Amino acid sequence: MRLTPKSIRIIRVHLGMTQLDLAKLTGLSSGFISAIEREDRKMQPHHEAAIRQAFGLDDATIEKLLSVSNDLRIAG
Repeated sequence: MRLTPKSIRIIRVHLGMTQLDLAKLTGLSSGFISAIEREDRKMQPHHEAAIRQAFGLDDATIEKLLSVSNDLRIAG
């Protein structure tokens, strides 16, 4: 599963991370993380790999988290 800008924000917030926290863990700038989440910058495969590593979650966990987030949005 490929991470989308929206999914990155959802996962980051769920994990209690700020954009600065994620930036420090990935070696990317917080401005770049922000731009990815706003869809102002295109995420390259090596950016996604760094973000995935920082999250430390497998695809099944990511899918479950995004599903729960979507269910809450619909219910809410």
